[in-house]
Amino acid sequence: MQKIARLVIFLFFAAYSTLHAQELPIVNSIEITGLKRIEEGAVKAKLSQKIGEPISQEKTSEDIKTIFKMGYFDDVKAEIEPFEGGVKLFYIIKEKPSIVRVEFQGNKELDDAKLKEKLTITPGSIADTVLIQDNTTIIGKLYEEEGYWLANIVPIVKK
Repeated sequence: MQKIARLVIFLFFAAYSTLHAQELPIVNSIEITGLKRIEEGAVKAKLSQKIGEPISQEKTSEDIKTIFKMGYFDDVKAEIEPFEGGVKLFYIIKEKPSIVRVEFQGNKELDDAKLKEKLTITPGSIADTVLIQDNTTIIGKLYEEEGYWLANIVPIVKK
């Protein structure tokens, strides 16, 4: 997806710079769309492209990378459109899914409360595969400590 976003940005800049070879348009507005849980201010604070500055392909590409590095997003792309004598820059973001609930099925040997107190994953946290696997390992070790060597822990992620 990053390659597509970069290509869109590049093509726009190539077309726009051909039409306006002397100067780049000024960014008159920056909008962040697609946010559900993450605050817009947290994303805007990371941006190097600023309102009132000429649009910069380098800054916009770097901003896409920076937003991805925050770790909360599956997809980030940038688009621009003419706006009040300059351009409006949109960062279109798709957040990673979050954990809605954690439940145990088929657990007969250990108390659910005991299992939950060992978890580092909680409702509302980002559904990160590494975090899910780490918690699967934690539960597996707890079963081993209790003498249940053959316990099989399988995380089930529903979309």
